[in-house]
Amino acid sequence: ECVGITPCTDKCSQETTGCIDENTKWTCQIQNDGCYDKISEDCTQLEMCEDGECVPAGSEEVIFRTNVGGGNYYGCSLTTNCWIAVDFDGNGSLDALGFDGKSTSCHTGTTIVNTPEGYSVVNYGSSTRIAICDGNGKESRFSIRRLVSGAELSSEPTPPYSENNQEVYRLP
Repeated sequence: ECVGITPCTDKCSQETTGCIDENTKWTCQIQNDGCYDKISEDCTQLEMCEDGECVPAGSEEVIFRTNVGGGNYYGCSLTTNCWIAVDFDGNGSLDALGFDGKSTSCHTGTTIVNTPEGYSVVNYGSSTRIAICDGNGKESRFSIRRLVSGAELSSEPTPPYSENNQEVYRLP
């Protein structure tokens, strides 16, 4: 029987990372005692910690946002207040577009952005509408003319959308 040897208590698992707070990241490293522990590292003044990495602070600009959960755009109807926010008119700011209809086939056109799920947001030549073609080849149309309530038009990441995979960002 060995005396005086303390069994290892790992504080993390190999090759994992995280954020202690918005200015400090940690990486899991093996220590002299053979146990894994979190080693912290401060981000610079111009950075913030995100998903265990120091990234440029304030660098994320929202280019797509929606209140639709889980990519179920085709589940929207004219009474559900589904909306998307995208720069429809090309002026650099987000515009609110409300659900305006759907089809079992998709328009072709120019993809202006992809949704968080990877679906194409397509400009198909309409002056007021764009379309989202989902993974099943079904289309949901959104119009600048549909009045929506509660659409968040900030270019900054905004909860709860930023936390629920309902935003897409452009990095500078």
